[in-house]
Amino acid sequence: MGLPDLIAGLPKILGALAPNAIPVYGVLYLDWSAPQLLVVFWAESMVIGLTNTARIVHHRKLTGVLGHRIAQLGIQQTALETDPERTGSYLGRYATVLFFLTFAHGLFLGGSLLLAEWSDLGGKEVSWIPDLGELRIALLGMIGVALGQLVFDLIHLAEKPFSWLKYRVEVSMGRLLVLHMSLILGVLAIDVYRSPTALLILILAFKTSVDLLSLTGSPVMPPKPSRAFLAFTRWTGEDGRAAYQTMREAEAERQARWEQKDPKIKEDSA
Repeated sequence: MGLPDLIAGLPKILGALAPNAIPVYGVLYLDWSAPQLLVVFWAESMVIGLTNTARIVHHRKLTGVLGHRIAQLGIQQTALETDPERTGSYLGRYATVLFFLTFAHGLFLGGSLLLAEWSDLGGKEVSWIPDLGELRIALLGMIGVALGQLVFDLIHLAEKPFSWLKYRVEVSMGRLLVLHMSLILGVLAIDVYRSPTALLILILAFKTSVDLLSLTGSPVMPPKPSRAFLAFTRWTGEDGRAAYQTMREAEAERQARWEQKDPKIKEDSA
């Protein structure tokens, strides 16, 4: 990667790393506790979900493409995506999964911290209830970062294909799944890792790895298969290159269908 590519990708790199600066500052300079840190990370997942919802809503309004009605989360589901009478919306499917997970993990986290507080885990000198004043400051910082990223995306959102939006949203969903798993591990290990610094390193290691790996991806399948894919198809006795080319053509056709104008969206907005 040359210097021009690095400069062009700098906003993405900063956008991926900026949210992590808030908990780092809180632990190093504000003396946040481990429970405070876990609640901040949970709140971040909610903020990301809300800004992704705004991206989907605005892209649907600006483009009116078919992908907003027929596209599925994650893996391909051809039978559903080719149904001309397919109902519902990509936004609804995304929001249902995302906010169910976030709400469930919020209950898990809140219940675990309250139980630890009521049972005097660690003794009376240990508090498991986050400081609301510091939590408000952290939340404002995360909202500011998330809104900055959202505004940056909105500038050219009307020009972006649905495949870009889907990739953008689902990469962050993968990041949220990693974050939620880190929260669960953090709650289970919080009695062992009393130090918030140790907990911060654990969670940031997972998060930052996913954030940086996501920058190298693309909604378009690369022209050549990976070595891992070829090795797997050799093991199954398939022609790996032919199978990959078939998959790539099917995915390109699928994405082209997403970009068609959806008459039902026009009817809904009329």
